[in-house]
Amino acid sequence: MIVLGAHLDHDGLDAEGHIYHGADDNASGTAAVLADAAAFADAAAHGWRPARGVVFALWNGEEKGSLGAEEYVAAPVPRRRIVANINLDMVGRDEEIPDPDDWRFQGFPKTTAASSRNTLHVLGYSYTADLARLIEDANAATGLTILEDYDRGAQNLLRRSDNWAFLAHGIPAVFLTTGLHPDYHTPADDAHRLDYAKLERIAKLAARAAWLAADGPPARLTRR
Repeated sequence: MIVLGAHLDHDGLDAEGHIYHGADDNASGTAAVLADAAAFADAAAHGWRPARGVVFALWNGEEKGSLGAEEYVAAPVPRRRIVANINLDMVGRDEEIPDPDDWRFQGFPKTTAASSRNTLHVLGYSYTADLARLIEDANAATGLTILEDYDRGAQNLLRRSDNWAFLAHGIPAVFLTTGLHPDYHTPADDAHRLDYAKLERIAKLAARAAWLAADGPPARLTRR
């Protein structure tokens, strides 16, 4: 089976009562997974199904260390049945890093939102070339600019979302994200700041990639 997933938790309330809405982190990924699940259900209703099953999963506890995804990989589904994971985390904005010295962005290069309008970071390329090719094939109809620059480096972003629970157990996984921005982990991460057109394109890319993965040979883990 293919697992297409996202985390649905965020930071909630702080000690002063400020609400951390988490629109991008990670209502955006959650919405994309739900939309893709609806698309697959509609296809099934018309008699179209890929060769393997696709599980659409929304986990809790990511902000505390991917607790939900870790539990899923441990149980209830035997790991040998999971062929690949596609993880959507923060897929609704344009990356903007104005101050690399900010503790949230240390290790990341300075980036403007204008230069990130069409970009999507895909992490996991160095671990699974097979899934990387599927993402590229799926993107042919979407036309996003795929960036592969965050697999390694001081920021360690590859290990900071639910995909790592799968990779750590030898299951090929990729992590799709539009990147960080000044509203990351602040109350300003609001729904009105999302780029809904871009989010829709990424959801479609993820759905195509999941279908290709479910219909093709098992992805291999090329690096551990």
